Amino acid sequence: MTTDEATTELHQAIDDPVERQQVLDWRIVEDAWMGKRGPGQERIAKAGLAWLALLLRKNRDYGYSVWQESVLAPECSIDTAIRVRMSDKISRLHNLLKGNSAEVAESINDTIRDLGAYCLLLLTRPDLQSQETEP
Repeated sequence: MTTDEATTELHQAIDDPVERQQVLDWRIVEDAWMGKRGPGQERIAKAGLAWLALLLRKNRDYGYSVWQESVLAPECSIDTAIRVRMSDKISRLHNLLKGNSAEVAESINDTIRDLGAYCLLLLTRPDLQSQETEP
């Protein structure tokens, strides 16, 4: 079965357009992971999935705190609190790129991963996704 045939079959099998797009997106990621979309996309898929898994583990370990009212600054919205964390990461990245020595072993790549994670957390915040609730 060709990709076009599989896509047509999928469109007929799934009524919900959001669910259908999610399945299509997963197929793209799966194909990239398996190397069917070339070595560059395979590398992106593998790095992206490792990064996503790390983010999910950290989010759970922190008790989903990024989406909760700040203990020390309850007047801050979730958006503001995440943007402050992003700002801290950008400052850290700036210092690392300037060659300032770090006392904490966090590499440039670690900082970039964390910044990207905060970007994703901001995009998926519950107030934006009001139909979703966290445990």
